[in-house]
Amino acid sequence: MPFGNYITANQVKEIIPAKNGAVTLSRADGETIENIKPRRLFPLTGKTKHINFLDAEGEEVLILDNMKNLDKQSKQTLSDALNRYYVIPKIRDILSIKEEYGVYTWSVNTDKGKTRFEVRQPSVDIKSLGGGYVVVKDINDNRYEIPDSKKLDPLSQRLLEEQL
Repeated sequence: MPFGNYITANQVKEIIPAKNGAVTLSRADGETIENIKPRRLFPLTGKTKHINFLDAEGEEVLILDNMKNLDKQSKQTLSDALNRYYVIPKIRDILSIKEEYGVYTWSVNTDKGKTRFEVRQPSVDIKSLGGGYVVVKDINDNRYEIPDSKKLDPLSQRLLEEQL
């Protein structure tokens, strides 16, 4: 183990749900850690790797190297907890982007419905991460994702390209 709080999946006996998005993790050595909240160290690029667990004060308790190797039930419990925390709407269509006083108002259709949000600095707040995957951060730090920008309709592609 490179760090004292870094564990591998084979060191985890089970992960079960707790309250308010927390989980209880039982280690193979018999130690049980209750009411810890899982978070991704790399939420955009590391969906299954380097899962950080925080206590009630927000302090790091441990880091799981990769959740892919957990048993089926533990993996599902952990995945459910992470998905509740990381609700990132997927943009399906960009209807319009209007600029006023340096603020860009986006009107979009997402998998959660139609919405509008504002982006202040496109060069900073819009990240193309390769393979057509794009993440947009609005002025309130909410994130929206475009899983594959090449699959957007032509108008949406043009509007996005103007912002990149």
